[in-house]
Amino acid sequence: MFNPKQLQAMMRRLGISTKEIDCEEVVILCKDKKIVITNPSVALISYGNEKTFQITGNIHEERIEQYQISDEDLKFVIEQTNADEETARKLLIKNKGDIAKTILELKKE
Repeated sequence: MFNPKQLQAMMRRLGISTKEIDCEEVVILCKDKKIVITNPSVALISYGNEKTFQITGNIHEERIEQYQISDEDLKFVIEQTNADEETARKLLIKNKGDIAKTILELKKE
């Protein structure tokens, strides 16, 4: 096993450098979710023109609603169908904000 100094010397000889990045939070935006890493330890690893980040920390995910539903639209759908808020919101998002389609689907149930 190598000690840290030997490992760093070997990496330098191979043209690999590392640099610690001081940051408070890392956010990765995906199509349908946001990955948030708090208390991160971030290292920038460079090899020639290539750069890679190594990130460790406390990870949690947050779902991203692809369509922002207004409170007025949500309230209107609930009033017209007597659906609960969660069901109405999910169906409005699924229907990409189409109020008429959402009301029709909820009334079928």
